[in-house]
Amino acid sequence: MIKGYVIPIVVAIIGAFGAIVAALIPVIFQPNEPTPRPISISEPKPPTPKTTPDKAVREYYELINQRQYEKAWNILTPTFQRIKPDNNYTNYIKWWNSVDSVAITSIRIIEQTENKAIVDANIIYTMKNGRIWTDTSGVFTLILDANGKWLINDKTK
Repeated sequence: MIKGYVIPIVVAIIGAFGAIVAALIPVIFQPNEPTPRPISISEPKPPTPKTTPDKAVREYYELINQRQYEKAWNILTPTFQRIKPDNNYTNYIKWWNSVDSVAITSIRIIEQTENKAIVDANIIYTMKNGRIWTDTSGVFTLILDANGKWLINDKTK
């Protein structure tokens, strides 16, 4: 007679055990740390400029007049340094050694965003051979580098 009751008792025990396990699973596997919040990813903020774009152009030509070519070269982006096939530091020095002096007669910022600027400058080049060349429409494109320094990226006439 006990045989007839064994199956219902086993089923009841398994059911009760299943209910206990089901109740304990969230407690046993609950993480100890709070649920992480979603992280919003945004563009990094551009660095604060150390000077203005027009002052960067002035600084460039001041370095040229002081024959500090390496410092002036470093105000040019790598893109601008290689804009022509024969552009390299040796030819850069050769060109500037043919110039006696450079004078900026006027300069103004045409456009400026957080990391790009366009500057227009009138420049007079006095060559060592006595020739004077006036560039009345020197338009410079500058970009702001990661250190907050304006670099000359292009110059058109």
